Amino acid sequence: MKILTKIALTVATAISLAVGAQAQTTTFNWNFNDLDGIYDGGTPVNFSISALTAVNSTLLFNTTSPSNYTGASGGGNASVSAKSGALNLAKSTYFTFSLTPSASYAINSIAFSLGSRSTGSGPILLTLFSSTDGFATPLATTASPNDSSWNLCSFTFSNTGATNAPFEFRLYGSGGNSTSSN
Repeated sequence: MKILTKIALTVATAISLAVGAQAQTTTFNWNFNDLDGIYDGGTPVNFSISALTAVNSTLLFNTTSPSNYTGASGGGNASVSAKSGALNLAKSTYFTFSLTPSASYAINSIAFSLGSRSTGSGPILLTLFSSTDGFATPLATTASPNDSSWNLCSFTFSNTGATNAPFEFRLYGSGGNSTSSN
């Protein structure tokens, strides 16, 4: 099986938690060195994070092809075999996780960074959505070269969830040219 996309989700997802006029900024990371999708950075304050999962593909964790871009963990990776073709919200492969604020808090996310490695027939476009609008409008999109090299991909946006309500992120990979799902 040819792995099309790997993620070293050193997800430096910067979020701001607001309650009234107060706010706190938190950055959290996954490094996958323990080869699972569970958040690696201790206990977050005033919110919780679900495990990273994948939809429309099997999520694998491994230490092959360690990430090697500046700031990467260089350890474990989360990988999927992405579906080929244009972005299709029902059929394209995506990674997903949820953030749940504590009582009386809302989450305002502002940045998302990850390492991505895509093979020659793999995805060339990464698109980030959230549940705050029912996954209707992308928060951000970035190119992901399909050159089998690790690349740092970063998104900057503004996304505010409702007070006390969890919201989900979905990161889609699309644009691969394989004739079948690899």
